[in-house]
Amino acid sequence: MVGLQVVKVGGSLCEPTLLPDLIDWLDAAWHAGPLLVVCGGGRYADTVRIEQQRLGLSDLTAHRQALLCMEQTAWALQQAWQQRHQRAPVVRSDLAPDTLWTPRALLPDHLQVAADWQMTSDSLAAWVAGQAGACALTVLKALDCGELQAGAHAGQLADWSAQGWVDARFASHARPAQMSVRLLGQRAWRTTAVTAAT
Repeated sequence: MVGLQVVKVGGSLCEPTLLPDLIDWLDAAWHAGPLLVVCGGGRYADTVRIEQQRLGLSDLTAHRQALLCMEQTAWALQQAWQQRHQRAPVVRSDLAPDTLWTPRALLPDHLQVAADWQMTSDSLAAWVAGQAGACALTVLKALDCGELQAGAHAGQLADWSAQGWVDARFASHARPAQMSVRLLGQRAWRTTAVTAAT
């Protein structure tokens, strides 16, 4: 039986020029086995960063707003997915398969995860993968970092943070989860065939 795969979708991938390829990739992954998608905040989160400075918002308030940005991306992705393939995962806050995950449940219970900009949707995806008992985490990015793979205890995870490919807390959440971790840059995920999680 194929185990659960968590896929983190960078919010910047939800652009009209990238969406068709992105949705096709995700739909193929869904065909391959149980899938849980974590969306980044993208442009919505960029606005939160600006407004935090303009209004003097605390990190906690900005963190809560950024969590809602992830949900906004999930709703937009669900609509585009449904239009392209006549089916789409549901948007919900539990960790069941066939889900576009929303972190809304974390809003009142902010102590589960760090509430600052070092804890972005990358680390949240790793945290979700651990909570859900996923066997694999794939992180899709808009940048060009090629295709990289690391075991959950490999030193490469810290290197990814040092390169700026994932956030500073990513390794601390991915390592304890005992899963394979894959990072795909834009060229890689647009050309790489989806393989079942092992």
